[in-house]
Amino acid sequence: MQKYVEKIASSNQSERRNALLDILRSENIPFTHYHQKHNENWVENVVVSINPSESRLVIGAHYDSCEGSSGANDNAAGVSILIRLAKMLLEKDSKISADLVFFDREEYKNRGSEKYIDFAGKEKLTAMINLDICGNGEKICVSAKGNEKNNAFLNMFSPDVVQKHNVNLMGYLPSGDDWTFDHAGIPNISVAILPDNDVATFHTFYENFIKKNIEPSQEEQEKFFGSIEVISTMHNGPNDTIDSVSQASMDILFSYLCDAITE
Repeated sequence: MQKYVEKIASSNQSERRNALLDILRSENIPFTHYHQKHNENWVENVVVSINPSESRLVIGAHYDSCEGSSGANDNAAGVSILIRLAKMLLEKDSKISADLVFFDREEYKNRGSEKYIDFAGKEKLTAMINLDICGNGEKICVSAKGNEKNNAFLNMFSPDVVQKHNVNLMGYLPSGDDWTFDHAGIPNISVAILPDNDVATFHTFYENFIKKNIEPSQEEQEKFFGSIEVISTMHNGPNDTIDSVSQASMDILFSYLCDAITE
């Protein structure tokens, strides 16, 4: 997967998209590339459909990056894991019905995921798994948002799988494309991997603010985001480079997804 990150990581959005399409072609993964207009902008989502049906799971990762960013950890790593997952599901002739979606413009108000839901029809989408920030750290982190008992996610939260992969259940992770699905009333969860020390910091932030429904001040938000290690690998931080992404981190998360996705 590291080779995918190296190809995709670029601050040029057209280069990122073209790299993704080239990888899918080279891996013989069939896909559909949608061009859709949203206000004055074009949105270009890329979808790999596995056994399409009237009721399907969505597994998504945004492929765009914020302006000037290499987007290696945010989110070429997540994209690379999704490519490997698509390849695995096709090779094993999985019976799962899912759209694996590479979203455009997550960094620009989630417009890619919004257009995908409009196009696919929200009544056909049973649930969504969002992969974002997946390339730096040792700890798998999953924000369930109250969906632990949802049939679409049962394997994700089974005690055996959680224990085997040392999954950390989080009360809070920053939102991305999952917000769009949440807004549409589609059950969703977020999956990331974080450095060990960041997990405790996120838990503290949740307990002090989110759980108590307290809006943190600007100063408190800056203190929180300034204290987490992973932030340095994102949005033009000092470690926003290809070198910040670890093959071992991606392998940890990919192994969890292989065990956790329900067929």
